[in-house]
Amino acid sequence: VIALIVGPSSTSIVTNGWTQARRLHAYYTVQWARREKTNAALTRVEELMRWKEVSADPVLDISASLVENAPDDLGRWKKLVSTLGPVGTECNCSARVNGKQCTLCKRLRKGLCM
Repeated sequence: VIALIVGPSSTSIVTNGWTQARRLHAYYTVQWARREKTNAALTRVEELMRWKEVSADPVLDISASLVENAPDDLGRWKKLVSTLGPVGTECNCSARVNGKQCTLCKRLRKGLCM
């Protein structure tokens, strides 16, 4: 209501304030998750990544820490690998172009390249 009374320039101040608050919240959540090193903390940072508040880097960092703490836990390995994303992408080029190896990608197997 105050923003409407003061004028349109105050709206940008409120918007910038919310943006800064979200950034600070994301920063401190990541710091907390790095100290906690629990699955719940990782889940919270994954939510921030889905909302595009943080990049995948903190998620990878926390996932790697969880794997280091319990290397026998297959679930933690699955989380880490799923965060890394696909290893290859679909390949539509032929393995050889004019008798030479394709230089556009590195083939992993037929139909899959890097």
